[in-house]
Amino acid sequence: MILATDGLWDVFSNADAVRFVHNHLNETDYGAKSLANEAFAKGSLDNVSVIVVNFSVLGPGYGMGKASCKAASTKTESAM
Repeated sequence: MILATDGLWDVFSNADAVRFVHNHLNETDYGAKSLANEAFAKGSLDNVSVIVVNFSVLGPGYGMGKASCKAASTKTESAM
């Protein structure tokens, strides 16, 4: 699950964000930092905060509500 501020969604569709994170799940933050940085690189002019919740990290048999969560944030400075 990807929870993010509108700065991410300004430059990523839902499907593109899921695809991106799926390709970065091996990173220690499950791709949260890479996704935030990629939003900035794509030209997001808003603050970007991303939380990735990996429900499969504990494997089967651990029940609902068990997951691992990682977060990242990128702050953009706008010219005024």
